[in-house]
Amino acid sequence: MKRYPILIFIATASLLLASGCGSPPPEPAVVEIPGYEALQEQFTGLDMAPLKGRRIVLDPGHGGFFKGAVGQDGLTEADVNLGVALYLRGLLEWVGAEVFLTRTADYDFLTATDSTLTSDLAFRTSFSDSLQPDVFLSLHHNSVASLDRTVNETQTYYPLGADGASLDLARSIHRHLVINLEISPAKILPGNFHVLRNATVPAVLGEPAMISNPVIEGRLKQAASHRLEAEAYFLGLLDYFSQGSPTWSGARLDTVFVAPDGPATMVSWAFFSGDTLGSKGPGPDPGTFELTLDGHPVPYHVTGQGHTINWFASDPGQVLPAVLELRGRNLVGRATPVRRTLLMPTSPRSVSLQLMPEVPHENGFMAVRWSVAGNAPLPKGRLVFSEDLAMPLEGGTSGTGLLPLSAGSPGEVSFHPVAAEDSILPCEVHTIELPDPWQWRLLTGQDGSSITEPWSMRTGIPDNLQPGIVDQNVSLIPYEPNQPVWVSVPGVQPLVDPDPANPDTARTFSAGDRIWHNNFLVPRLRGKVIILDPAGGGSDPDGIGPLGMRGATLNLETALLAQGLLEGCGAEVHLTRRGETSLPAEEKIRLAGDAEADFFLTIGRSAQPGHLTASHHPGSETGQRWAELFLLATAGLVALDDSLAVVPSYGYLLRQTACPALEVRLPGPWTPRQEMRLTQRGWQRAEARTVLLSLASLSSGTGFIATLDVAAIIADLPWAPDLAEVDWAELDGNLIWSPFPIPESTTDGQHLSPARAKSLGLSSGPGLPAQLHRHTLEINAGDVRQLWLLERSGPGFTGRLMMNNP
Repeated sequence: MKRYPILIFIATASLLLASGCGSPPPEPAVVEIPGYEALQEQFTGLDMAPLKGRRIVLDPGHGGFFKGAVGQDGLTEADVNLGVALYLRGLLEWVGAEVFLTRTADYDFLTATDSTLTSDLAFRTSFSDSLQPDVFLSLHHNSVASLDRTVNETQTYYPLGADGASLDLARSIHRHLVINLEISPAKILPGNFHVLRNATVPAVLGEPAMISNPVIEGRLKQAASHRLEAEAYFLGLLDYFSQGSPTWSGARLDTVFVAPDGPATMVSWAFFSGDTLGSKGPGPDPGTFELTLDGHPVPYHVTGQGHTINWFASDPGQVLPAVLELRGRNLVGRATPVRRTLLMPTSPRSVSLQLMPEVPHENGFMAVRWSVAGNAPLPKGRLVFSEDLAMPLEGGTSGTGLLPLSAGSPGEVSFHPVAAEDSILPCEVHTIELPDPWQWRLLTGQDGSSITEPWSMRTGIPDNLQPGIVDQNVSLIPYEPNQPVWVSVPGVQPLVDPDPANPDTARTFSAGDRIWHNNFLVPRLRGKVIILDPAGGGSDPDGIGPLGMRGATLNLETALLAQGLLEGCGAEVHLTRRGETSLPAEEKIRLAGDAEADFFLTIGRSAQPGHLTASHHPGSETGQRWAELFLLATAGLVALDDSLAVVPSYGYLLRQTACPALEVRLPGPWTPRQEMRLTQRGWQRAEARTVLLSLASLSSGTGFIATLDVAAIIADLPWAPDLAEVDWAELDGNLIWSPFPIPESTTDGQHLSPARAKSLGLSSGPGLPAQLHRHTLEINAGDVRQLWLLERSGPGFTGRLMMNNP
């Protein structure tokens, strides 16, 4: 039956003035939507033997609660995916393949205890992993967030970073989808979808067409289109396996233990052309073999007619653990899956101890810092100083402790493991005395666990305490008795002693007391991993102001300041760039994956004056909530007539990051005045505070969190410097604030002081998190430095001056 083109009529209206009457309407424009016409290749004469016995997992995407993309007339992606999978299973089983489907009906894999999409996807990958198939193929159909009904495209995805067998599989499948479906444009793309990044075998995710296109939706309602698509996939799989399926010996990550000072360890791999060594498929191409150690090429030996590779681990300076990766291809170019081998160190040979006793020794304490050379960890055990004195260790490569010290210095020290099969190790001891009257304190959490984040003290450290004693990356703190101390740790409210709120009952530490504090500034943000992605860089300016300022530069400055605030709340932050060089999108996604990121944020500039956006993936409820909270946080940055919009987007980064992702477009350098404002540090810090507040609010799960207006607090504090003289302030020892730029005059030309700006209700920019009942505020104005204790009183705070150094 002849298939007629689909006509799309483009209506036009015209007003013709030449004769005073309308002329006949123009002919409608005809736009033909290609796709799903007929199979363009023939099955006749093809050798189907390469598919016989192959184990293949087909994953019809979505199902049950998760419908996937939905067409204009209600056709669901889940139904189409399943229809194609069932046809494809029949074709593959017809030629002798062993086929497994993750689902055979319209259902999901949710449980009563976990109803998340991640749970559904995890089942699919674990199902495939348990079978260890030759390939994994996930079947999908696409859509666009804008629901542009004219868009149609074929996309074939392979795992991000997997440039070997998975990419070969993607190329084979993509080629036959393009030939037989005849859809253009068509792209092969790296993907970071859950089922791809967690696949342990060559894997591909196919998106042959856009179900959001009403013409394509109509064709996908027909069984003939399902069959045609399945036939194209079938031919792609046949193409892939016809070129052989080479592998290296062993299918799993294995571990080799290496003694840095012992004999060389030989590691060997054998090239398998097919199911058995050299029995099927083209042989190896030794010229394509590549062996890398932590990403760097290393020399190797090839034996056995090019089938075996040997490598000797003998470098005593090698930092362990390390990962060997082996790649190669057969004589027709088919790649092997990457073969990985983990190199681990053997047990350490000795332990290094640094002993730091207090002076005098009587009734004092001794700080202990221990470490082992390289990365060989100690097992669980104890350090034995004498018959009556020992310090338990949980194992690892380094640690600290505090022990009571009797008169005199300890003699020989040794490490005694708990396990009988492990050896007792000698200790190399170095002693440094802590001068009188200083004493040691151990900074811990309320549960007694050590706090190992870098700390700082506002009392200062005497010059005679050398770096060998004071290490701000461990939990030992030197402390002078009967003197005020202020200890700051990232993410934790500073510990102040004596307690300024109760100066008459100030507590006195006895020797060896533990200092602890669990008042986290933003509890649920502490420990989170966040990727900040400053848009632009290199040849991409992300907008240029009339005075030459690049948006990319502004984005980086805001990201760097946001990093400081987030780390001050105890988060771990990574930037995709710290200069003008920008990473490709695929590298940004890989960075987020390697860091196991919890959030990914792109910071860019709006190209349209007065129009700010926060974009998220349409399928991400967390992303949408984050977008809404971010725009709420910008309240102090935008004008009353600015437009704020939450925008669903299928942008590559938003779609491919495994964690919730957001792309924000902040005010750009649209005018000379705006450009000058955006370059001011106070404005950039205010933008950084919007990043902090949005993430703090999102993590809290309770909506927008309470904030503290630092400018208003300083203006209200008695004896505080004039706000116009303040250089910077620091809230809770971690969160830096600087004055927000306000207009120098009112609209009628009158001078505008900070106090008058406040009285007129002009914004001082976004605030800082204020979730505790007490906060500390350090104010710096020229030579004046003040430390205030802020205590909640009704809706606001009252201040108590703790330190004043004019």
